[in-house]
Amino acid sequence: MKRIGLALGDTESKIAVPLETLINNELFWDVFLKLVQHEKIDGFVLGVPLALRDGGGAGEAVEAVEDFKKELESKTSLPIYIEDERMSSKMADRMPGGTKKDRDAVAASLILQSYFDRLND
Repeated sequence: MKRIGLALGDTESKIAVPLETLINNELFWDVFLKLVQHEKIDGFVLGVPLALRDGGGAGEAVEAVEDFKKELESKTSLPIYIEDERMSSKMADRMPGGTKKDRDAVAASLILQSYFDRLND
């Protein structure tokens, strides 16, 4: 909720890489939309924190992601895809050479890579 990790990916090579982490404050949307334009983004994959218990149902943070998605839909017409982000931050913490500062962007790249990997199935 405080930070939003960003990653870039190529749908042809299906490889995701961490980009950066933005602070979720009043400047977020201006910075984010400039980045979208600069990087020529053609779609979004949002990580949704499904609960580990109760068969993977919606956790408390899902509402925040749904609000973010609605805001994103109001600001762009690009397609938005949803991907399960369970354990992405914990996996990011275990990546060699990662720092706390990089955690959210690395987690974003893991979520995006998971989405790409699912496309291959």
